[in-house]
Amino acid sequence: MKRTILCVICAAVFGGCAPGFNPDLSGLDGTDDGSTGGMDTGSGTGTSDGSTDDTGSTTDGSTDDTGSTGSTDTGETGTDTGEPDPLKPGDLCHPFAALLGEPECPMQTSCEYQFWDMQEKYHFWTCELTEGNGVFGEECDLNTNSCASGHRCAVEWTFAPGDCDALYCCAEQCDVLNPTCTGTDYTCAPLSQNTDDFPPFFQDTEIPYIGECAKP
Repeated sequence: MKRTILCVICAAVFGGCAPGFNPDLSGLDGTDDGSTGGMDTGSGTGTSDGSTDDTGSTTDGSTDDTGSTGSTDTGETGTDTGEPDPLKPGDLCHPFAALLGEPECPMQTSCEYQFWDMQEKYHFWTCELTEGNGVFGEECDLNTNSCASGHRCAVEWTFAPGDCDALYCCAEQCDVLNPTCTGTDYTCAPLSQNTDDFPPFFQDTEIPYIGECAKP
C-alpha cells in the first residue's frame, strides 16, 4: 500500500501533471453552483395566447379591428317613403284622384260610383274593371262600368235635350267647391252638403265632397 502511494507521489514530482489536466471535483460533495449547466430553467411569463413580439416580450394579442364584418342593425326592414300604397281593384277611390295627386285606380280599372253604403253611411266609389271609357253624353250600360273616372252612368232625362241620345249616358261628376260642367247651363248639384256623407279620406283632400252636373 505504501509502495503504491509512493509511486503516485513520485509520478507527480518527476512527471508533472498532464497539460490541461484540471479535474473539477466540486461536484463530489453533492453541490451544484449552476454556473456550467447552461440549462433553460423554463421560467417565463407567457400570456394566454402565447404570442411574443420581436423583443421576446409577450403581448396580449389584441388589435384594433376597424374592418369588422358584423352588420349594423338599423332596426328597419324597409325604406318608408311616406307615400300611400297603390290601389287595388275593389279599393275605395276618389273620382278626381288624378287632379289631386292621390293614388289612382290600377290600369284597366276606373273609379266607379257605387251610390250609398248603408253600413258605412256614405257615398262611395271603388276601383272596378273598365268596360268602357265614356265621357259626358256618351251612351253607357247601367250594368257595367262603361264610363270614365269622374263620370257615372245616368238616365237620359237627367240631361238637357240633345245631350243624350240613348236610354243611359255618362254624366259628369263635379267638385262642388269649384264646379265645372261641360254641358250648357248645367249646374253642380251636391250629392250631399255634409262632408261626413263621403269616405273619411275625402276630407283630407281639396275636393271633400262631390256633386253631379245636371240640368237646372
